[in-house]
Amino acid sequence: MHAPAQMTVAAAFDGPVDPALEHQPDDVTETTGHQRSGGGLEDVGAEAAAHAMLRLTADFPGLMGRLRTARIVGGYAVPHRDDADAARLSRYGIEIDWTLRELVRLVDALIDGHLLAQTSGPRPTLVLTRAGYAALVALEGGG
Repeated sequence: MHAPAQMTVAAAFDGPVDPALEHQPDDVTETTGHQRSGGGLEDVGAEAAAHAMLRLTADFPGLMGRLRTARIVGGYAVPHRDDADAARLSRYGIEIDWTLRELVRLVDALIDGHLLAQTSGPRPTLVLTRAGYAALVALEGGG
């Protein structure tokens, strides 16, 4: 990962988390069909997850919110318009053993690190910043 972005993301992990997610159990098998255990924000999967989140946001600017981005990248169930939409979004899921709460914290860290930005309004969505674009290019070997 691009060095400044990695330092920013790592420093932002202890930031605030959506209070609704704080009360969600780490074992979310009952609601999503996925078992998540162990993991943690120090996993080597942080770079892969951040890369997937940046790529998803770059490909769908202003269409995904924090929770939907975390759900898609983590492989959790999300509603889709049709089978084509499901197939298109499934390629952003990665093999990672993190809870949904941890994935949302990573989205928040990317926002705090100015790699992603949230739109204003009643249903904020994510957009890639210039720094996020530079990090994405670096992650994909273009810089």
